[in-house]
Amino acid sequence: MSELSKTLHPMTVGDILDRSIQLYRSNFLKFVGIVLLVKGPYLILEEALTGLLVPRTAGMDAAQTMIYEASVVGIIRLVELLLVGPVLIAAMTMAISDRFLDRDIGVTEAYRKILKRFFPLLGTILLAGIIISVPPLACVFLGLSMLATGSQLGIILIMFGIILAGVLWIWYAFIPQTVVIESEGGISAMKRSKYLVKGYFLKAFVLIILIFIAISLVTGVTSYGIQKALLILGQYGTHLAKGASNVVSVLLEPFRMAAMTLLYYDFRIRKEGFDLEIMAEELEADIDDGYVI
Repeated sequence: MSELSKTLHPMTVGDILDRSIQLYRSNFLKFVGIVLLVKGPYLILEEALTGLLVPRTAGMDAAQTMIYEASVVGIIRLVELLLVGPVLIAAMTMAISDRFLDRDIGVTEAYRKILKRFFPLLGTILLAGIIISVPPLACVFLGLSMLATGSQLGIILIMFGIILAGVLWIWYAFIPQTVVIESEGGISAMKRSKYLVKGYFLKAFVLIILIFIAISLVTGVTSYGIQKALLILGQYGTHLAKGASNVVSVLLEPFRMAAMTLLYYDFRIRKEGFDLEIMAEELEADIDDGYVI
């Protein structure tokens, strides 16, 4: 067993970040390869669609242009939501889990292992997305309507909607792990994620926010810096900056997934006392088992 695996025990936020960095550094090419195998073609498709379709707005009025460009962006994001995101999350979760348990796994093997888990993950992500977004958005829209009529209670309702969205986001942050590693699905996967977070909400919140801020800062600063440096190139500089931002997001995605997966294991160790042997047996479970969505 590797030193990383031998020292498995309840971890602090600092421990999780440190181990995530270790996993990231020791498996850099493999993890980035997993991301690129799916994210690379998607980014090329995104750039191609944007480059080919958006220029056709010439001659359209402002409203038509807005609707057309929004449709193109919507199609691109739908592809990411329904295909790229779930596949990438599942493969990275499997790869990180295997490496954390000191097992070797190849790029294509990571995807092969999750073939039967794609649709349960997709269905659960869509279900969770509805539950996470609809109630908070309803609160926000209702609050805005109340503000329009002069009622200050609208501010409270808007704030409640924002807080509710944050709480739901943290509760269901471990859906990928519960589906891929534990073969849960649908409502049961959501309940499982919420159970793991219960009692450790603040820890999950701190780690998720830290990762989000760090990745956003690195990506934003990189894009802004390159855009400013290439200002002389005009629109081409903007495209290069966007490309650099995409490259950074590809490079940082494995670190984010590693931290989330290690936090998932940390919660299981704390709440259930699971050790490496039990977790390893779970990962060996027959992938052909059925799922309920």
